[in-house]
Amino acid sequence: MKSRHIIATAVALLGLAGAAGAQPPPPAQPPPPPTAKVPAQPPAVARPVPAEQLDYLSCREAWRQSGKSAEQFIPMLRSLANQSLQERKLALPSDRETGLQLGKAIIEGCVNDPEEHLSSVVDREVRKVAVPKQ
Repeated sequence: MKSRHIIATAVALLGLAGAAGAQPPPPAQPPPPPTAKVPAQPPAVARPVPAEQLDYLSCREAWRQSGKSAEQFIPMLRSLANQSLQERKLALPSDRETGLQLGKAIIEGCVNDPEEHLSSVVDREVRKVAVPKQ
């Protein structure tokens, strides 16, 4: 997983992507040589993962299931974070710093152990920054 994409994804999890200016850069692909013929291939489309399956995906599997796309990965993170918040009766502060802290912590957790369940990483990091719901 590329850190830039994950940071942007995690920041967007809290709806702060615009405020943080963290939009994932488009993938850089060199143009093919003028004489090479490139076969037409349909673009890879990631299928949404049903919510009941998210609990069983590792960080690596979830990233693959998203098609390695922040746009597909964000809903996974939101779903898992909302599930954690509801079950624990917590709320996330809406400040930018909390969003950045959460995003970096999720990235670090997934980079340190790509085979850990994404739901465990998200739940652990949400509990660190969340506050009791009032």
